[in-house]
Amino acid sequence: MSDPPDALDFGEMLRSLLRGWRWIGATFVVALLVTTAIVSSMPPRFQSTVKLRLASSHTQLLTRYGLHLGVGDVIPLLMSSVTRQTAASFDSSPAVADQDLWLADQVTAFGNEGTIFILARAGNPDLAAATANAVETAARQVRRTSLEQGLRETLLRLEGEHADLIADLEELAENTDLARTTNGSLEDTLHRLRIESAMDGIIALERELARVRVVMADPPQDWRVVEQASPAQHALRDRDTMKALAAVLIPTILAAIAWLIHDGRTRRS
Repeated sequence: MSDPPDALDFGEMLRSLLRGWRWIGATFVVALLVTTAIVSSMPPRFQSTVKLRLASSHTQLLTRYGLHLGVGDVIPLLMSSVTRQTAASFDSSPAVADQDLWLADQVTAFGNEGTIFILARAGNPDLAAATANAVETAARQVRRTSLEQGLRETLLRLEGEHADLIADLEELAENTDLARTTNGSLEDTLHRLRIESAMDGIIALERELARVRVVMADPPQDWRVVEQASPAQHALRDRDTMKALAAVLIPTILAAIAWLIHDGRTRRS
């Protein structure tokens, strides 16, 4: 049984490509030369990394009041700190002073299981290192401000609850003489239970207030820097290599397809 007329004949395709090897090869050489020239003229890119590890100080207290940060909370905080500033704001090194520090697409943050990485890329190694370290510094400052504000609001709320319990206890104390007129009755028992409950609540709140004040006096760090960014010794090459390979192969493949179409039409005419 003969093959359908529209079936692909790979042997004929290979012979056609061999007939057009000059055109395909010429396209490959031209694409290679152009890509090499472009890649060689591109400025080098350097990458530096800051490694962070989440801390666990006062985790229970912060979690209780919605102030604890996990990996999923820290990464958006880091990325929100990516703004246009100058390296001189964080690093007095002459190599990076008076330059735009970073853009959002030059910084990436990701993490897993309590470890977070900040990757920064720039045209020179000193600027890349300054960028990564500056993002961590800016995020730490923003986090400290928001944590202090959250602790202040928590303290004010607890102090309000404490004042309310004191007022309730004073009101119960004023009614103590009235309760004694029914000594041993159900009303007297309930009155004593309410007083004990108010006193227990006051004691518990005073302990919680003391814990919050301790944290406010020395706000905890949500993360510690395991490894600061340092200037990279070598420029990035992997991504440039992939781009260059694609820039060479795509025109070559298109040239081969165009030749197959041209050669097929020529042979049929």
